[in-house]
Amino acid sequence: MDIITKNYRRFLCAIFVVVVLCTGCATKIPFTHQLREKYNLTPQKLKNIQYYVSAPITLQRELAKEETSLDKHGLRIVDKGKVEEIRIKRGTPCIAKEIGEYWIKVSFESDNTLMFGSLVKDSDVWGGRYNLVAEDAKGKMTYNDKTFYAIDRSWSAYLQIKFKSLKSELKKKSKKIKGRQLK
Repeated sequence: MDIITKNYRRFLCAIFVVVVLCTGCATKIPFTHQLREKYNLTPQKLKNIQYYVSAPITLQRELAKEETSLDKHGLRIVDKGKVEEIRIKRGTPCIAKEIGEYWIKVSFESDNTLMFGSLVKDSDVWGGRYNLVAEDAKGKMTYNDKTFYAIDRSWSAYLQIKFKSLKSELKKKSKKIKGRQLK
């Protein structure tokens, strides 16, 4: 009987720990144009929110023969040609650098940016989430002043935020009014 009681207590303690850990974590949600409008997020407020990438992004470009030096992204041999590949993992944090009416350029490192745009449509259940945007249908994009191509399902990537982060940004500018009463 004591063994069952001890195991039961351990089980309850484990459940308690899991519940405490899970409630302390903020859930990531898609950042949408609907959220942007609902909370009246100005460009300055948007720059104070932490963004995350929902899916991996892989950018690739062929190197010219004179561009064979190794950098922090590394080189990879593909079909006897040398390519530079940039990989951005799912959940990588980024910040807004430039903001337009329906697009946001985010930075993962220094001044390099990628653009995410929103197509606001009534049929969009997400309310116009901000997806990775390319310059053309082939996936061409500029990163670090060089031309890359998005590959390997990079198109499924969109911006996410922690809702807790959004609420804290809104609280920064809020003021509680107690009101006045007649005497």
